[in-house]
Amino acid sequence: IVLMSVAFIVPLLNLAQPGVWTKIIAAASLLVMITTYLPTLNYYRLPRIWSMTLPLAGFLYLLMTCHSALLHVFGSGASWKGRSYGKPPIA
Repeated sequence: IVLMSVAFIVPLLNLAQPGVWTKIIAAASLLVMITTYLPTLNYYRLPRIWSMTLPLAGFLYLLMTCHSALLHVFGSGASWKGRSYGKPPIA
């Protein structure tokens, strides 16, 4: 959770912080993130502007991962298409 937050959320938050170097590092990390996403967009022939959505997609993925972990911890397990998969029986 911490590393995903550092990768996707912290650069956006640091753009609003005071200090030139903080903003430069945040912009550079966002630029690297967006640039490395471009080959995937090119492969699927999607518009390059979609690369700007990567921080949001990463944040949503982080939330879904946390939700899935909480479901697992509290024993409800995964559910898909109306089927629920609880914890396996202890052998």
